[in-house]
Amino acid sequence: MLTGDIGMWTTRGALKVIDRKKDIFKLSQGEFISPERIESVYSMMDYIATVFVTGCPTQSFCVAIVIPHEEPLRELAVSCGLDKKTPLHEICKNLTVRKALLKEMQKLGKESGLNSLHQVHNLHLHVENDLLASGLVTNTLKLKRNVARQVFANAIEDLYREGQLLSA
Repeated sequence: MLTGDIGMWTTRGALKVIDRKKDIFKLSQGEFISPERIESVYSMMDYIATVFVTGCPTQSFCVAIVIPHEEPLRELAVSCGLDKKTPLHEICKNLTVRKALLKEMQKLGKESGLNSLHQVHNLHLHVENDLLASGLVTNTLKLKRNVARQVFANAIEDLYREGQLLSA
């Protein structure tokens, strides 16, 4: 039976579905990346409402489009020296805030067992929060990856042009 699911056997002998075959991508080192696993780790953060992890076969690292929860992101921005009344779109573009969030994401990723290749190394903060109206998710709130890749193509290119935000 072919379902398109990627699974693994647990230590108890049960089959656990971990991703969809069509969602997996390869980085330039030849490493296959399962974005849903990475997204499930980062989605545990208070800062993050939605995260879309993607990569490119010509690049050596993953990037993310993050739709933040406003209040926790504002608190992070204040801790980075921004005024609490700074407009959200300015907070989302602020390099210091982006680096601080990325540092927190990588810390959680490491604690959750993600190795460096399975971590995000640059991110774009996107203000839009009505994903259903924007067509980025299905009625069951599953991310439409192909649509997201098209919608955020320029942002993804910019992230790769910018390179890794944090030094190793």
